[in-house]
Amino acid sequence: MPPYHYGCMTISRRFIRFCAVGALNTTVDVGAYAVLQHLGLTVIIANLVSTSLGFGTSYALNSRYTFRHRRSLRQFVYFAAITGAGLWILQPVLIYMATVLGVRSAVAAKLCAVAGTLVWNYAWYSRKVFVKPAVPSASSQASGIPWKH
Repeated sequence: MPPYHYGCMTISRRFIRFCAVGALNTTVDVGAYAVLQHLGLTVIIANLVSTSLGFGTSYALNSRYTFRHRRSLRQFVYFAAITGAGLWILQPVLIYMATVLGVRSAVAAKLCAVAGTLVWNYAWYSRKVFVKPAVPSASSQASGIPWKH
């Protein structure tokens, strides 16, 4: 399917699906967190459970719907490392940077971090996690070297 064109900007359908999945898994995360807090769980336990639910939702939907890719252990390990780095390393750094640059609201700083993490995740998912295996060329097959592309 062709991408969407908005003036001089082109947005791929895959990126739109990625944003829709992101909105859904963020809703799962925040909704579960609110319910667990209402039930009396501690902030740390509620956040651990809710981010885990959001993480699982994100992996399931991004692998099947956004990138339409078969799941594998290698893919899950990359996904977990990239998502974990985005959630627990990149977001705190971006929140700190936003506050240093004058963002006064904690929610606004968090939204800046979410936007940065969205770019981080899409870039890595589309280039490292959900990539199709390379098809060996006829010349590499003829040479008897299966890993040469």
